[in-house]
Amino acid sequence: MGWPLPSIALRVTFVALILALLTVIVPITLPVAAQTLPARCANGGDYGTTLTTDTTWNEDVYLGRNLTLRNATLTIEPGVTVYFCGVFNLKIGDLFQPGRLVAVGTAEAPIVFEPAPTVDAWGWLYFEDSLAQTSLLQHAILRRGGANAPSNPDAATIYISNRHSQPALASPVLDQVRVEASASNGIFIYPNVENDPTPPALSRVTITSSARAPIRMAAAAASGLGEGIVTTDNAIERLQILGDNLLGSMYFNQYWRNHPTPYEILGSLALRNRDPARAFSTWEIAPGTTLLIHENRNFSIGALSNDARLIARGTPDAPITFTRANDQVAQWGQISFNNFSTADSELHWVNLLYGGGVPNESQNYGVLNQTGTGTLTLDHVTIKFSKNAALYAGGNAKVGGFQISDSVFEFNRIGLNLWDARGVVRGSRFSNHSEDAIRNNRANTLCFDAAGNWWGTATGPVDASASTRDACAPGGRSNAGNGERVSDGVIYWPWLQDVDGVPQDRSSITPDGGFWIIADGQDQGQLTVTLRDAEGAPLVGKEVRLETTRGLLAQPEAPTDTNGRTTATITSTTAGEATITGFNVTDNTSLETQTSVVFWQGSGNTGGLVQAGGTPYARPDLLVEGEPFEVGFPITFRLPLRNTNSTPLDVEVAFRVSNFGIGQVWTPVVTRSYTLAPGESWNAQGGYLPPDTAHRCVAYEVNFTTTTSQALLANSGRFAGQRNPKSTAPPKAPPPECNTDATKLIPRSTGLKGVRKHGKNMQQQMQQVICVVKRNLNIGGNLLASSRMYETLVTPRSFEAQPLLADDEVTAAQAQAGTAIANTVAQLNGLESALLATYERMQQASQAQDWQAALRQTEAYRAFQVERATLLDQLATAADDLVSANLAAGEDPGFSPDEYRAYLAELKADGYDAETIAFHRASGLSEAEITAMLQTEIATLEQGLPTTSTSLNGILRNLATESRATAQALRIFLQPATLAADATTLTTVASNSIPFVVGNPTDSEATVTLVIRPVDLPLHWRASLNQTALRLAAGEQSQAILTLDPGGQPVLQDTDLQVAVEGYINGELIGGVLISQRVPGNVTTTNRVYLPLVQR
Repeated sequence: MGWPLPSIALRVTFVALILALLTVIVPITLPVAAQTLPARCANGGDYGTTLTTDTTWNEDVYLGRNLTLRNATLTIEPGVTVYFCGVFNLKIGDLFQPGRLVAVGTAEAPIVFEPAPTVDAWGWLYFEDSLAQTSLLQHAILRRGGANAPSNPDAATIYISNRHSQPALASPVLDQVRVEASASNGIFIYPNVENDPTPPALSRVTITSSARAPIRMAAAAASGLGEGIVTTDNAIERLQILGDNLLGSMYFNQYWRNHPTPYEILGSLALRNRDPARAFSTWEIAPGTTLLIHENRNFSIGALSNDARLIARGTPDAPITFTRANDQVAQWGQISFNNFSTADSELHWVNLLYGGGVPNESQNYGVLNQTGTGTLTLDHVTIKFSKNAALYAGGNAKVGGFQISDSVFEFNRIGLNLWDARGVVRGSRFSNHSEDAIRNNRANTLCFDAAGNWWGTATGPVDASASTRDACAPGGRSNAGNGERVSDGVIYWPWLQDVDGVPQDRSSITPDGGFWIIADGQDQGQLTVTLRDAEGAPLVGKEVRLETTRGLLAQPEAPTDTNGRTTATITSTTAGEATITGFNVTDNTSLETQTSVVFWQGSGNTGGLVQAGGTPYARPDLLVEGEPFEVGFPITFRLPLRNTNSTPLDVEVAFRVSNFGIGQVWTPVVTRSYTLAPGESWNAQGGYLPPDTAHRCVAYEVNFTTTTSQALLANSGRFAGQRNPKSTAPPKAPPPECNTDATKLIPRSTGLKGVRKHGKNMQQQMQQVICVVKRNLNIGGNLLASSRMYETLVTPRSFEAQPLLADDEVTAAQAQAGTAIANTVAQLNGLESALLATYERMQQASQAQDWQAALRQTEAYRAFQVERATLLDQLATAADDLVSANLAAGEDPGFSPDEYRAYLAELKADGYDAETIAFHRASGLSEAEITAMLQTEIATLEQGLPTTSTSLNGILRNLATESRATAQALRIFLQPATLAADATTLTTVASNSIPFVVGNPTDSEATVTLVIRPVDLPLHWRASLNQTALRLAAGEQSQAILTLDPGGQPVLQDTDLQVAVEGYINGELIGGVLISQRVPGNVTTTNRVYLPLVQR
């Protein structure tokens, strides 16, 4: 008997289980219907292999062959889909047979390129040579392309290779294009590198799910990547930059934007210049950009006759980063600024990580190689993990050199490796170098300035010659600290004692009476030492010792006084520059300050008329009075001379002026002659009426004749300038001109009487007040007519307004504040007349060449301006008081546009009413002045009536704000440049950029080398030039810019800074400028102050 049959349900379940097991063990293929190509793919699709006539596709197209467009335009309309029946290509243009594609879809109806149904992938959209009109692909989607050349690393769905195009032909433009699921790269770009400055332009392009990189391109193509480049889910999420030879060459200006996807640098890049319209090419990199660089790949900037520069300006929040491609590769190479490159390069807020790689170990190699004649500026640059040096400088770097500030050098083999290089490093951090932090390979001939840096510890660096004297150290003293190692020939005194650069003291060493001293052992330079703590308070009773790299110091004989000051002197018998530093002996601390003086041979034979010493471009014996230089304001020159000979001298003194700068052409102004008896003194005097408001340099030339017919030519003088270079007119009466605000307070039409009219509402008073503050009142006619005698000074007229009284509608506080406003305005009226009359007398004195009288009038004018600032502050306080009184009384009167119109009609028809006229008469105004005020008010209203209602209190507040702002501006402009003994308040100030002109005064082409000399500059301040070497033809001029920056630290109020810039040609001084920058006092520490300048 057999086994009983299972139930039907059980048998079905058993069969299903067996089938499932078989599916796992032996996959079962079920028969399906055969997949076939669309019918339109048969016989090669809709087109053959070539299009040579202009064609428009306005419906879907099937391509079953490779199609090439030659000498024609293909237009594809919105909504069209181009189907590829296999791995076929659409090629726009051919070699020397250009074509053009115009495929402009819309957001709602994009143009689509994709495989035909049942086809897996297609080839590429290939742009070869283009017509002069731009090919445009817009609002397009390209799916599953890039499959035609799987072994080609450059294969892509969109392949742009118009490298054979002439510059007259156009590069393609891609906008709002999406590339999906490419079988290779998304887009490949190889433009006409050598001849075309405009690469293909891409914007708002999205590339997703590519089998390789989203974009792969030649270096010159990167500047064509615009905004909105988005890449996601690609196998290599990087923008790949090909390099080496032509692929890595950039011959025109480049701008690399910051994209969410980093750049990957596959080969070495070189920037050169082939643009005949430019002196050099610029490679600019946007903030936040990241470059991932392969092993030993380099960047070459500039070459002989191919000048170029790199500008990489990051920000604190978006630094630029150069680093290795990934953690598994070795270091990348270097950025090289080549020997014959004269352009200046800048790196700000840049990170340079894991560079310095080179196939052969070499200490003469760095992440940055500066060998060009241009200046390299590094600001907030971090260089770490270099296989060799962070910076190598040699070759022609002795011409342009480098400037480094606020940077970080860590974990490199060597920090700075220098050969005959000019440069300076300030406010930077050095730590964890396996060899030297700074190595000066020319220590016996060149001292490198590295003062004011952090060396890893508060004890400073360890000097290679710690046991011997270092000629570049102050006093020859070396340091045996436990910080970074430095070689000989490095000036590292004083150093920062805080890793963040916070000043530990605010001391100063100031040369008095000139910082160029004759090297005869007799001429003494006076040095004032001021000791202050970190908050600026004077340190009293401290013993001070100074040290110098050249010359002999007479140390301070007394400890610091109650102002923290003491003095010393310095002399030398050898010429050259000396760096002077100081030491607080009492507290055993170095002073965080230094100064620089120059010992020289003197100005030669002065005939015993003036001292031979003094700074050549800031002569102490040339007195310039009446500064700053303003149009219409006379300037007087005085040169005190004394005949120390035993015979008379015939003396001729010629004063000259030039533009503010170095190597300028001098213009004669005035010449004076006199015969000086033995022992006689003479003040040679001249004057100058500036034709415009601008910086000026002043010089004198002295010729004298004795019985031996000696002659002297003194081509030196005291340079002088102004505080406000942008002012175009003297600050006469209160600016700006009166506007419609002056007439927003009008009398009501309800018959107000007497005091109430001029007290409660203050309409006529406020109208007068605002016009006085905001326009130049020409109310001094009679006074001017009677004040033509420029030998005498003007006394301001005395005005006193009619007092305002309280009543049942005017509170006592309102009356008091209104009276204060009226009286202040009356005084401003009188002062305005005096200013106008004094200005007229200055002109008369200048025309008569009575320069002493002109100077007296100028001094009186400025004294009136100081008084004016005080009155404006009083006016602001009174306006605030009236607002408070109005609010306390529950009043804030308003005026409608209709009331303005009615008031204008009343003024034009009847003029001021009797009460108003009586009020102004009582205030001391003449009939002519009242009539002038009426006409001004009518004219102002006619220029533009208000279109909205206004508030009395709002106008008063504006008045107070404008008055205070004008007063503050006047004080900053007029305050004397004198040090306050109790300057202890810290404030925050902004950086300041000072332009000046540099010229070549020789008769042949030459390089003018600029040198910064910190005369009196705190250690944490940064002084930098936008260029330090200028190649100029004979007589040619160019502009340089000096930037002074406090280094992110607060500064002392009521202090003066001094920095000089000198120009040299072949080592010979051709001129200099001395710039004094004052930090004003009485500044709120929360405000940022923009500093005035005195430039000489």
